Amino acid sequence: MEKKNNLSVLLGAAFLMATSAIGPGFMTQTAVFTKDMGATFGFVILASVLMSFVAQLNVWRVLAVSKMRGQDVANSVLPGLGYFITFLVCLGGLAFNIGNVGGAALGFQVLFDLDLKIAALVSGAWE
Repeated sequence: MEKKNNLSVLLGAAFLMATSAIGPGFMTQTAVFTKDMGATFGFVILASVLMSFVAQLNVWRVLAVSKMRGQDVANSVLPGLGYFITFLVCLGGLAFNIGNVGGAALGFQVLFDLDLKIAALVSGAWE
């Protein structure tokens, strides 16, 4: 029973990791850069996906072997580092969310011919 429970937790975490980077802001910027740079940007996307995969795999291995939370591992390496990393993760989440609201606003503007400020309010309320 314990093994099945661990598997469901890991699958849930993997799903969250996979979907956390995809949002309207990401999609908007990817479309803009792909249009501007063409196939060259395709290689950059491939390289960043591979580097992200390797980095996430290593982090998950360390967490699985240590059976500790990420901030606890960081605090054991250097006291206070876990709190700093937690702050950076929260700051990054805020930045990504701002990008997603902006991307959704641009999408609403194109789809419904809304003023950008109104589209940003709608997409911000939606999030």
